[in-house]
Amino acid sequence: MRRRFLSALVLCSLFLVSATSFAQLRAWKFGVGLNGSVSQLQSDLRTNDLGFGASVGYTLSVAEHVGIRGSFGLNSFTGKDALGNEYRSNPFSAKFFLSYDILPESQWNPFIFAGGGVYYVSATRNDTEFLIGANDQPWDILFAGGAGIDIFPDPLWSITISAEGTLMGKDKIEGVRGGSSKDVYSQVNIGFRYYFYDTLFFLNQQVSPSDSN
Repeated sequence: MRRRFLSALVLCSLFLVSATSFAQLRAWKFGVGLNGSVSQLQSDLRTNDLGFGASVGYTLSVAEHVGIRGSFGLNSFTGKDALGNEYRSNPFSAKFFLSYDILPESQWNPFIFAGGGVYYVSATRNDTEFLIGANDQPWDILFAGGAGIDIFPDPLWSITISAEGTLMGKDKIEGVRGGSSKDVYSQVNIGFRYYFYDTLFFLNQQVSPSDSN
């Protein structure tokens, strides 16, 4: 019984070591998945509520420690001015980051990132008055950066958690322009990534040289 237990323990250890060796961000490993987010806007409004959003996120490992990350998503912000009017803003953004992976060969990979992107904003007051029209240039640029961690329960997918700060190019994300403060928001994201590079890698590993002849 003791021998069987030791054998099972060795096999489990070998499996974990093998899994850990594959759970890394090798060059050209590409992952894509969904994110959920909670945001806090700082703007010219008297109050700013917590905002919620969703996005499609991606990760591309270019070289050891170096990667490209980004997202395409929609946020929702609400708040009130001093008169009690309710403002609602729904910006759609496309973000692109250059990231530094601290432990790319580990199942736990902390990373930092910085970059920018563009956004399109639609804002209303009291859900009836549209504050930004086509002539008001609803498109603008943004700058963002932050830190996060990739957790690899399996080589083919990961759980990604990140925190970021975003600065808008112009003061209008909530529909109020010409105010005293620049529109910025902080955001926490949690999501998953599925990696396509390793899918092909594992399929190739199943084909032996004798099978290809």
